[in-house]
Amino acid sequence: MRAEVQKYLKTVNVRSLQTNTQRALYRLLTSNGWVSNRSFRIPSASRRIRDLRSEQYGSFEVECRSAISLEKKGDAYTFYYRLNQDSVTLGRVRRVFG
Repeated sequence: MRAEVQKYLKTVNVRSLQTNTQRALYRLLTSNGWVSNRSFRIPSASRRIRDLRSEQYGSFEVECRSAISLEKKGDAYTFYYRLNQDSVTLGRVRRVFG
């Protein structure tokens, strides 16, 4: 991740995040790789990921794989997400966190 994005994330107060889309992006940005849909702990995590892919929220590139294809724990309803770090820019992150 770019240094300016890491520096910006340090200024974000996690407890003051107002939307689930912000929470989803923060979780993806601070993870080390794949993140389970169940670990987001927000309603409709897959919809929030879809939001992050939209132009309105920065057009982030988010990969999705099933637990089975990644050979990770989980059933047929467990999916994992990962941000393509090349799509992460300070401008896009600020668009979400406002």
